Amino acid sequence: MVIEIRLEGKQIIVEKVTTSIDAGVVVNPQNAALQARGSIVMGLSSTLLEKITIQNGAVVQTNFKEYPLLTLQATPKTIEVHFMDSSEAPSGMGEPVIGPVPAAVANALFALNGQRLRELPLVVS
Repeated sequence: MVIEIRLEGKQIIVEKVTTSIDAGVVVNPQNAALQARGSIVMGLSSTLLEKITIQNGAVVQTNFKEYPLLTLQATPKTIEVHFMDSSEAPSGMGEPVIGPVPAAVANALFALNGQRLRELPLVVS
């Protein structure tokens, strides 16, 4: 996974995501690509925004106004999904692209400004 970002002040803006997936034989590439794109957006949301606060043993956030999610406007303009050629039997894909998202964003930030972040959500100082 390769993620291209820019900074607007301290806000990370994701411009483009490119990923390659080894999912065996992909029976329906269009649906699998849509599933991958959704997983990438979900991963970006948790990487950049989502945070649960516990206070006195209880969750502070009570609704989505207090628990931000990535909006459509904030999603990358370009998300490219490539599937590796394979002769493995089809077995379903799941959401394998969520995991690499935080590391790819953190590495893009490090390449951009030398700052290494290791906690989610990623907050530029």
